Amino acid sequence: MSDNEQATSAKSAKEAEKQPIDLSFFQSPTSQRKRAAGCMEYYIKKVLEFSEIEPTPAEWERLHNCWDLAVLGTWFERSMQASTSADIFDEECPTPRRSAIS
Repeated sequence: MSDNEQATSAKSAKEAEKQPIDLSFFQSPTSQRKRAAGCMEYYIKKVLEFSEIEPTPAEWERLHNCWDLAVLGTWFERSMQASTSADIFDEECPTPRRSAIS
């Protein structure tokens, strides 16, 4: 890379740093729900791992695709006392992530 190309590249990088970035999306209710659902999913997985409970692939998919916080909260509470995955995932998630995002 020539000296001129390096100078142009450095100038472009500095200009890009100065441009404001719209972060309002990350503060939206949808984004907040998605983050909360992701956290709940993570903690449910950790409890299952600690309890040595292995959900079926269909149950993993249900957990991953759900972002209804009430259902995820119920599943989390059940995961603390469950002995099998069937004890946890006996109800459907009314708000799957894929349909709610589109």
